[in-house]
Amino acid sequence: MAKYDILNEIIFAKVLRLTSSNHTTNSVKQTPDRARQKHTTQTLKPGIESLNKITLSFEDFYRQKEYQKVEPIKISEKVDKTVHFIGAPISILKPYFLQNKIPHNGLFMVQNCIRTHNKKSLFEFDTVPSYGSFFTGMCVLVNYEKLDQLFEDTLFYLKTVLCIKPENICVNISSEDKDLCIVVNKYLLENVNYDTKKESYYKHKYGLEGISGRNFNIGIRSEKSGLFEDVGNIIIIEDLTKVLGVELAIGDTTILKQLSNLDHVLDSYSINLDAMDDEPALKRRFEDAAITCLALFGENLIPGANSGQARILRTYAKALSLYRRIIGFDDSTLLATLKDIEHYKIPLKSIGASEKV
Repeated sequence: MAKYDILNEIIFAKVLRLTSSNHTTNSVKQTPDRARQKHTTQTLKPGIESLNKITLSFEDFYRQKEYQKVEPIKISEKVDKTVHFIGAPISILKPYFLQNKIPHNGLFMVQNCIRTHNKKSLFEFDTVPSYGSFFTGMCVLVNYEKLDQLFEDTLFYLKTVLCIKPENICVNISSEDKDLCIVVNKYLLENVNYDTKKESYYKHKYGLEGISGRNFNIGIRSEKSGLFEDVGNIIIIEDLTKVLGVELAIGDTTILKQLSNLDHVLDSYSINLDAMDDEPALKRRFEDAAITCLALFGENLIPGANSGQARILRTYAKALSLYRRIIGFDDSTLLATLKDIEHYKIPLKSIGASEKV
C-alpha cells in the first residue's frame, strides 16, 4: 500500500471515530428540550432560533431521504491539516471521496465552522466585512451518479421545506460544464444565468494537490431588495482522471439573510446593536469578534502564541476588547445575547463560554 493510501486510511479512521454516535456532546445546536418533530420555516425572524430551525429542517429532510448522517465534531479538531479550523463540513468528509467510500445513499452533515478571512482586517474601522467568521455549514456528499437526485432533492428542500417561491431561486452556471447544465436544465428554472461571472467563480479548491471542483451556485432573492445572493453551491469533485463525488454546500446565515430580508449575514444573530447603525464597520467587526470568540472559548481554547489556533483566537480577543472599549457596550446586555447564541450553537459540555467572552 502506498504512503498516500496509508495516510488516508489513518485520517479516515480518525474521522469515523470523531463523528461516531458516541460523540453527540459535540453536536450542533443541542438543546435540552430539542424535539424531533418536523421542522418548517414558513416564518423566520432574525435570531438564533431561526438559524436553529433552518439547520434542524435540513437535518430532518435529508435523514428522511435516507442519506446517512455524519456527526459533527469540534471546530478546532485537527482532522484537516490544510486549515486551522473546520471551515466547511467537507473538511471532515474528504476521506470519504478520497477513498471511494461514499455510501450508496450519500452522506449529510451539519457542522459549526469558522473561516478566518476576516482576521486580517479586524482592526480596519472603515470597511465592512462581507461575511461573518462563524456559521453553521450544511453539506451533502454523494457519488457522481446521484448528481441529478441531489439537485432534485435540494430544490424540493428549498421550495417545500423553506417555502421559497420558484421565481426566487436562481442558478449561476458556466456553459462549459455540460454535465451540470444538463441537470439544471431538466428542472425548467425561471432564473438560470450562464457565464455571467469570472471563470474562477465556477471553480473550487480543496487544498489537495490535483483535486478541484466545478460548481454552479444557488441564489435566493431577497423580497426587500429584489436582488439574488448566493447561499450555496453544488460541486463536482474530481482529480486529474476521474470524478470523486458531488457536494452540496450551503450555510445557515446566508439563507436567513435572504429569507428575512436582512442587510448583513451578521444580523442573523440579532445582537442588539441598533444604536450603532451609523457606524456599520465598527458594528460588524464587534459582532464578528464576539461570536467567533464565543465559539472558540466554548471549545476551551485559550488565546496565546503556542499554536496557530491560539494566535488566531488572540487576534479576535484583542479586537473584541478594543471594540468593547470604543463602543462602551453594556456587558450585561451582551452577555444575555451571547448566552442565547451559546445555548443553541455550541456543545452543551462547553456551556460557560459567554462568561469567558
